[in-house]
Amino acid sequence: MKKSFLTKNNLKYDKKDVVVIKNKENINKQINVKDNVGTTDEKNRVVSYSVETEHLNTKVAGANLYIDGPLKINVNFVNKDTGIADSKTYDLLVDTTIPL
Repeated sequence: MKKSFLTKNNLKYDKKDVVVIKNKENINKQINVKDNVGTTDEKNRVVSYSVETEHLNTKVAGANLYIDGPLKINVNFVNKDTGIADSKTYDLLVDTTIPL
């Protein structure tokens, strides 16, 4: 026998807080960071990089998404003349608003 969950039914539960998510959707937005990072020596060639976003703070208020915090860019490069590999981490601050 199938039970129906209409609004007129009495629901029993033992939790004090109930979270309901309605119409959840994913939104993809591109954030442009307007800072130049790189090596000052033109003999260095970038071979790989990674971006760490774990420490960014997000907050939804009204119709906006606010993002702020540190963004880390890890760059691995090789000196073209010597072949010696090196790496450097750049810390950038992000502070942006995305309209939802």
